[in-house]
Amino acid sequence: MRRSVASLTALAALIVASRAASQDNDAVPPAIDHCVLTANPAKYDHQLVNVRAAWWHSDGGEWVMTGHCFRDVLISLRQDAASPPAFDPSRTAALDEFTKLTRLGGHIEAHFIGRVEWSGITPQSDVEWLGKGPFGRSKAVMRLILRDVRNAERTRVPRR
Repeated sequence: MRRSVASLTALAALIVASRAASQDNDAVPPAIDHCVLTANPAKYDHQLVNVRAAWWHSDGGEWVMTGHCFRDVLISLRQDAASPPAFDPSRTAALDEFTKLTRLGGHIEAHFIGRVEWSGITPQSDVEWLGKGPFGRSKAVMRLILRDVRNAERTRVPRR
């Protein structure tokens, strides 16, 4: 009898722990600044982050996030060409709205939520964050495997 009670208690604890872990996977971490992320790449490597940053697209058409420190980070929907997307973009209304904003142009800022991957390369200057790493056509040293986009805001840039 004691053995079965102990087994049931252990099983109940395991179920509670697994539910808590799955809820943690869905939780959005606190927001951090883009420049804090890029100043500490080893700290955030393979971590789920919520980064407030500006968006732009590179000459190769890739999405990139940046901040006032000008250390660009590639935004990817998937880990590599063979892997499935980190989420299904067609089922994410926020990404759909964000994509519409990008077509309008101007300055766009948002909270980008996803998992960070850092190449281990520490650029010697801020301008070397693209062109020195293994990620994407832009050869970024860091990328974010995108999971969600929130609070996107577009600011019109006046024309001359």
